[in-house]
Amino acid sequence: TIIIKDGVYYDWSVLIDAKGTADQNITIKPESLNGVVFSTLKLSKSHTIKITGSHLVFSGFVFKDILFDQSIFVLEGSKNVQINNCKFQNIRGEGRERRMFIVHGNADSNEIDHCLFENNDLVQTLTLRVGELGIPVQTHIHHNTFRNLNMNAGGEGSETVQVAQTTWGYNYKQFCLKAIVEDNYFENIR
Repeated sequence: TIIIKDGVYYDWSVLIDAKGTADQNITIKPESLNGVVFSTLKLSKSHTIKITGSHLVFSGFVFKDILFDQSIFVLEGSKNVQINNCKFQNIRGEGRERRMFIVHGNADSNEIDHCLFENNDLVQTLTLRVGELGIPVQTHIHHNTFRNLNMNAGGEGSETVQVAQTTWGYNYKQFCLKAIVEDNYFENIR
C-alpha cells in the first residue's frame, strides 16, 4: 500500500508503472478518503495521472478546479487496474484534446467504479479510445455518478461516456471491446 500525504497538490504529473500480482494488488490511496486533492494553478499541458502498470487499486482521490488541454487521467496499456471512489469536480477542457479520462492502448480488464464526475464543462468525460496504441478490452464502468456536465458546451466533443472512439480505419469486427457500462447515474447532462 502506498499512502499519499493529505493536502492539495498543484500541477502534478505522475506516471505509475508499478506492477502488482493477481494475488497481491498494489493500492495507492490518500491518508484519509478525499484528503488528497489534485488541482492546477495554470493550464495543464500534461497528464496529472498516467497508469501503465498492472494489478493496481487507485482509490479515494479528488481532482478539482483543473483547466487542461491534455487528458488528466490516463490508463494506457494498463491491466487489472481499479479506479474507485475518486471525485472529478469543476474540470474544464480547453483546445482540441478535451478527453478528461481516457482508456487506451492494449488496456485490459480495468474497472472504473463508484466515482463522481460533477460540474465539468467542455470535456469528454470518459473515453475508450482505439488507435495506434491498440484496443482497450474488458473495461467495466459501473456505479459512477455523472452530474452537471457540459451545460455550456456546444457541438461535438462533449460525450459523457464514449465507447470505441477512433480515427483509424478499423472495421467493426476488430472493435470487440467487451466493455460493460452498467448501473451508472446520469443527472443534468447536456
